Amino acid sequence: MKRRALLLTTLSLSMLAACGGSRSPSPTPTPEPTPPADYSGLKHIVPGQDTKIETDLKINVVFVGYEQTPTGQVARARDINLGDFENTLPKTYDTIARIPSAYGRDEFTGNKFNYNYNYVFADSKFEDDFFKYLSDIGREEKLTYYQKYYNCQA
Repeated sequence: MKRRALLLTTLSLSMLAACGGSRSPSPTPTPEPTPPADYSGLKHIVPGQDTKIETDLKINVVFVGYEQTPTGQVARARDINLGDFENTLPKTYDTIARIPSAYGRDEFTGNKFNYNYNYVFADSKFEDDFFKYLSDIGREEKLTYYQKYYNCQA
């Protein structure tokens, strides 16, 4: 019994020593008040109003293995008529929340993108290197069911 009391006393004293013992607790520092936030710089967000943030995006379209149709000529199989191609691309996009739109209700998120396209036709050296690389890394595999179905072979 004396041994147990001695053990408990020793354990209690060692824990007290580890925690700092009977020192008086240091006062907690008082945080300095922060200045109020200045929201005067916000130009796009106005409480209570639907606002739209517009961003201009530059998009590079690189044609590999195709040539531009010469002016006044009829397009051949590997020619691209930039006028026709550009007419198929969107000029702008207003983003929508996908879940409401799945139920037939468009809910715009306030972002609008204006697309500026830049067209580049790869030179023949790049095309040769690119297609050689593809033939080097490619390997033939059996067609999947879905590929056969797509090719009307199923």
